[in-house]
This record gives sequence, C-alpha cells and structure tokens, in this order.
Amino acid sequence: MSISVTELRANLYRLIDEVIETGQPLIIERNGHTVVIERSPVESKLARLVSRPGVIRVTRGSGAPGLVPRVAPVILLDTHVVLWVYTGDFPRLSAGAAHALETHDLAVSPVVELELAFLHEVGRVTDQPAMILSALSSSIGVTVAQIGFAPLCATAVGLAWTRDPFDRLLAAHSIAAGLPLLTKDRSLLENLDLAFWD
Repeated sequence: MSISVTELRANLYRLIDEVIETGQPLIIERNGHTVVIERSPVESKLARLVSRPGVIRVTRGSGAPGLVPRVAPVILLDTHVVLWVYTGDFPRLSAGAAHALETHDLAVSPVVELELAFLHEVGRVTDQPAMILSALSSSIGVTVAQIGFAPLCATAVGLAWTRDPFDRLLAAHSIAAGLPLLTKDRSLLENLDLAFWD
C-alpha cells in the first residue's frame, strides 16, 4: 500500500496496526523519495546466540528421554543444557528441548552457577560462570531462580537416589519450586517427575 505523508499523519496508529496485522509493508512517498514501514520478522531465541566452540573441554554422556511436564511459564535448565545453548551446540538438543527453549521463560538454579564454577576450576569449561550466565541473560533472557537454602536442603535430604551433589540439589530446587527441569541426564529423567527432555 502506498500513501502520502499527509495520509500517514492522519491515520498513523491505524496504519501501523494494519502493517502489524497483515504483514504488508506501508510505502510512503515524499518529495520523490520512498520510505517503507514494515513488520520485522520474529526471531528465534536460539538464533540470537553466538557459537562458542571450544568452551567445553569434556562432555557428559547422553540420557534417556523423560516425561514431558505440564506447560509452565518458567523452566529450569540443567548445567549441560546451559553449556550446549551457550556454545551453540544445538544438534545436542532434542526437538522437544529446542521447542521448550523457544516457548518458555528460562531460568537456572544457583546450583547450576556453582556447578559451572566447579567445571571451570577443574578445567572442563574455559569461560567463567558469570560470563556464561550474563551472555544467556542478555541474549535469551535466562534468569537465576532464587530459592532459600533451608528449603532446598530439606528437600534434598529425601533424594537418596543420587550421590551427585549437584543433581541432588538441582532436583530439590525443581521439586521445592514446582518448576520443570530440562535435562538429558538419565538419572534425573528416571527419578524426577518434573524432569523432561523430549
């Protein structure tokens, strides 16, 4: 649709709403020049990420598919998911995991930050936890889901199915907060009802 500046001025909001609704660009002519107003394409969260090969020095094994949780506005991400998303290692994500990353608000437990620090200290990850979480926060809106230490530990005490302290605390956070956990970890998928992958 092509209009004059006068027509644009008189109907600005209606015309912008029409461009948004229909996706058809609006062409404005003035003094022999053309200006176009168009709707910008919707960009995938994952498309905003930068590939960072070489950040992870050693990777974990794969897990079995888990249960798909009820749709929740926020999901927690396991440490390996954070690293795969941060490094742009998207082929490791299942279709269900990629869909969950696109359609939910994303959060990490403080336990993930602690595990990232441990992995950095032992040389398995090159980047600092603050750098990783800051990049994911600014690019796809990942937040840190705060939880009190007492309820976290009280819940973790009853999770005798794992001896991995990070998995135990992460599962406890998921249970105590009632938040689904996106993970490919076999033990979490088999023992935590809120864990899912596909």
